[in-house]
Amino acid sequence: MTTPRISRAESGTTLIDDSFLAAACAIALYALRATYAGWAFLAVGVAGVLIGLLTTRLAAWATRSVAVAALFAAVAYLVAGPVVLSFASGLGFGAPTPAAVRGIALTAVRCWKQLLTTPPPVGDTEAFLAVPFILGLVGATTGALVIRRIRAAAAPLASPVCVLVLAFALGTSQPSNWPVTAVLFTVVLLIWTALRNHRGGRSVAVSSARTLRISVAAVTLLAAGAVAAAAEPSAPGAQGEGRSILRTRVSPPLNVADYPSPLSGFRKYTKDADLLWNQQLLTVSGLPAGAPIEISILDDYNGWVWGAVNPADGDEYLRVTSSSLPTAPVSGPSATVKITIDAGYAAPTDLRVWLPTVGTVNSVALTGADATQQTGNLWYDSATGSGIVTSGLQAGDTLTLQTSLNQPTLTATDQPYPSGSLTDGYQAQFAARATAWDQGATGSIAQIEAIASYLRRNGAYSDGGAGQGEYLPGHGIGRLTSFLNGRQPVGDDEQYAAALALMAESLGVQARVVFGAVPEADGVVRGSDIHAWVQVRIASGAWASIPYTQFVPDPSKAPQPQPKQNTQQAAGTVVPPPDSAQAPSSPIGSGVNTPGSVHAKAPSQVLPSWLGHLLRILALAASPLLALLLVAGAIRAAKELRRRRRRTRGTASDRFAAGWLDLIDHSRDLGITVPAGLTRRQQAECLPGAEFAALAHQADAAVYGPGDPADEAGAAYWSRLGRARTELSRQAGRRARTRAAYSLGSFMPEIPALSKARRTLRTAGGTR
Repeated sequence: MTTPRISRAESGTTLIDDSFLAAACAIALYALRATYAGWAFLAVGVAGVLIGLLTTRLAAWATRSVAVAALFAAVAYLVAGPVVLSFASGLGFGAPTPAAVRGIALTAVRCWKQLLTTPPPVGDTEAFLAVPFILGLVGATTGALVIRRIRAAAAPLASPVCVLVLAFALGTSQPSNWPVTAVLFTVVLLIWTALRNHRGGRSVAVSSARTLRISVAAVTLLAAGAVAAAAEPSAPGAQGEGRSILRTRVSPPLNVADYPSPLSGFRKYTKDADLLWNQQLLTVSGLPAGAPIEISILDDYNGWVWGAVNPADGDEYLRVTSSSLPTAPVSGPSATVKITIDAGYAAPTDLRVWLPTVGTVNSVALTGADATQQTGNLWYDSATGSGIVTSGLQAGDTLTLQTSLNQPTLTATDQPYPSGSLTDGYQAQFAARATAWDQGATGSIAQIEAIASYLRRNGAYSDGGAGQGEYLPGHGIGRLTSFLNGRQPVGDDEQYAAALALMAESLGVQARVVFGAVPEADGVVRGSDIHAWVQVRIASGAWASIPYTQFVPDPSKAPQPQPKQNTQQAAGTVVPPPDSAQAPSSPIGSGVNTPGSVHAKAPSQVLPSWLGHLLRILALAASPLLALLLVAGAIRAAKELRRRRRRTRGTASDRFAAGWLDLIDHSRDLGITVPAGLTRRQQAECLPGAEFAALAHQADAAVYGPGDPADEAGAAYWSRLGRARTELSRQAGRRARTRAAYSLGSFMPEIPALSKARRTLRTAGGTR
C-alpha cells in the first residue's frame, strides 16, 4: 500500500482556495473601518489571515488532527502576536518574551470588552488591534481546515461570512462604505463557489446551456440589486437606527463609584493636619489668574459621601484612546494649559487617579514615563467634564489641555434647571434648615445665594486643630447633622460645600460639589490651595459656580467657645484600659504615607528574592510546555480508559465487536484510510496484512453466530488484537506511532465525504 502524494494540480487548487479565503476575510475585516482611526487594523488583520493559512499548512503536513491544527494556531498567536501588534502600534518589533506572551494571552480575553466600551474611532494600541488580528487568524484557520476536509463547494464560505458578521457586530451603527463591502464580498464568494463547483465536476452542460445559465444568473443578480437599492432607504436600520450592535449592549467596565471621593480626605490639605499643606501638588502654565482647576466633579450623595457616579441616564465615563475628547462645542475663549504633576499629587491614592481639568476640555495629551499606558487607561465623562486615569498619574507627568474657558458664576438673574435625584439627599432635613437660613428670599436661586451669605457671616472655620477636636472630619449625614444643628455652623470646605449643595437640592435645584484648586500667582498649586465649592445647574444647561469664598468663613474666624460641662466621674466606675493597638499615624482614608508612619516588620523571606524571581520566570516560561503535556496526558488517558471499557463492558459478543472497533480506531489514528459504512471484512481489506481478515471473520462469527462466546474466547481475541495492533504500529514507523498516540481522529465521527481526503499508510510489503 502506498501513500498518495499531493499532486501538483491538487496543491494548485488548494492555493487558489486559500487565496480566495484570504481575500474574503480581508474584505470582511474592512467592515471595521469606522471603528478605527487609522489603517493599521487592516494590516494586522491581513497578517492574522496569512499566519492562519501558514499554520494550517504546517498542521496538515504534520498531522490530520483538528486539535493539533488549533494548537498550532494558538501557539502562532502567542509567538507572532507580540511581534505584529507591537510593530503595528508603533512600538517597534517586540520579542515573544515570557512577559509578552502572558500579556498577549490576557489581551485575547480583555480586548473585546475594551473595544466595545471605547467610543470610536479607537487608536492603534495593542489591545484594540488584537481584535482584527484574532478575527483574521481564527477565520483563516477555520476556513482552511474546511477546505481540506469538506468537498462541498459552499462549505468554506461559512468562515469569512462569520468574520463579516462579527465585524459588523463589533463595529459602529453606521459602518463605513458597507454597500461596497457587501458587493465586493458577495462577488468574491460567488466566483469562489463557482470555481469549486466546476472543479468538482458538477457542472456538465453544452456551451449554449452554459451561456443561458450565466445570462439568467446575471439578470437575477441585477434585478435583486435593483430591488435592494430601491428598498434600502426604507429598510429597518438603513440609517443606523435600530441596527443591533454589541457596543450598545455592553456596559462599561469602569465603575467610578469604586474610586474614593477626594472630598473625604480634605483634612490632609489643611494647616493643622500638616500633611500636604506646604507640599507642591501641581505646576500650571497658560491659565488666567484666578481661574480654578477642577480635579473631581462629585455629582451624587449617598448619605455618607459626595462622590462621582455613572448615572442611569446614559452620562458615563468612557475610555478615551485619542487626544480628542467627546465634548460638545462651547463658546468661550480658548487656551492651551499645561499641568505638571508633582510628587504631592502623585502620593495620595485618592487623588492621583483624577485628571485635573480646566473649563471644557477639547483634547488632552499626556507625556511622561508611562504616557502610553496612562493614555490607554484614561476615562472621561463628557457630561461632567471629569476624567480618571485608572493606572494613576506619576510625578513628572505633563498634561497639555486644549480647553474653552467657560465657567460662569451664579447670578441672581439665573433660572434653575429641573432638579435631578440624589441617591439619598435627606431633602426634608436640609429643606428645614434652608428655610431658616434663606432670610426670607424668594426664588430658589436667591435662596441659595442667601444661604451662602448666611454661612459666610455666621459660620466659623475649624479643621480640627488644637483645642477643636470635637469638630470631626467627614460629611456623612451624622457629621452634617451636627453641622446644621450646632450653636453655629463649624467646619472647613468639606462640610460647608457638602451642606450647601444638599440645601440647594432640597430647594429643587440640581447641584454638585467640585473638588479643585486655585493656583497661586506663580502657577504652583500646594495643599493650601485645595478647596471645595458648589456648582448649580441653570436653565441653559450650564453649571454655574458658587466660589468657596462666598460661603466658607475666613480661616481666621474661630468657633465660639463651647460651655464646659460638669462630667464628674461616678464612683465605682471602672475605666477600661486604653486599646493596646497602635493608632494609625495618618488619618484613615488619607491615602498618603507620612514620614512618621510606622510599619510592622515584614516576616523574613524563606527564599532569597533573586531565587524567587528566577523561579517565577522559569514557571512562566515552562507554562506553555506544561499545558501541552497536560493536554497530551489527557488524550492518552482518554484512549486508555476507552480501551478498558471496551474490553470489560458488555457481553462476550459485545467485547468482540468493541475489540474490532478499537483496532479500526487505532489504524485511523495511524493515518490508514478506512472508509465509513464498510463491513468488517471490507475494512480488513484496507489494512496491511492477511491476519486482519481472520480477525474480522472471528468477530463476525462471535457477533452473528449462535449463542454467546465464552469469556475466555473474548480475552484471547483481545490478546490477538493487541499483537496485531503492535505489528501495525511497527510497520507505520516512529513518526506515525507518535502521531497516533495523541491524535483525536478516532474520537471524531467518520464521515464518508472525508474518507477520500485521508492519507494511507506505506507498508514494508509494497503496494496494495
